[in-house]
Amino acid sequence: MQMKHSKSKFLHPSRRARRGQALVEFALVVVLLIGVVMGIIEFSVFGKNSLAIANATREGARAASIGRTTAQIRQRVKNFAAPLSVESPNGSVVIEVSTNKGESYSTLGDNGTTENAAAPDSLVRVRVTSQNRTVTGAFGAMFNRPIQNTVTMRRENTSGT
Repeated sequence: MQMKHSKSKFLHPSRRARRGQALVEFALVVVLLIGVVMGIIEFSVFGKNSLAIANATREGARAASIGRTTAQIRQRVKNFAAPLSVESPNGSVVIEVSTNKGESYSTLGDNGTTENAAAPDSLVRVRVTSQNRTVTGAFGAMFNRPIQNTVTMRRENTSGT
């Protein structure tokens, strides 16, 4: 006995079913691509902000090492970190001095109105913190966090000798 070959609709889906499948696959690819693009954007902005804080910290430490006042140091850090906030509540600038080769640090003050109170050859340390904010909101846990950097330099003798 011979069986007739019948075309099953399960073996050969209709054109409409194939279009529906293509649409679902396309939607999945688009969602995946949007996620990748949002991740790239967040990672790029986080990297840019990290570099801005690193540069601002270095500039602040340099200003401290040549004897600028603490107000001038803070202003320099703020200018180089812009548009990020390094002021409370979203950030901070801590300026410290060590007279014992970095074993301990204390808050750096000013010596009058023209320069800071760090003695020549002491270590000055500037620590800058700023809160990174996500752009897209997609990866908040990974990128919505504080960025911190610390730079230590030796206080130069600025008396001209």
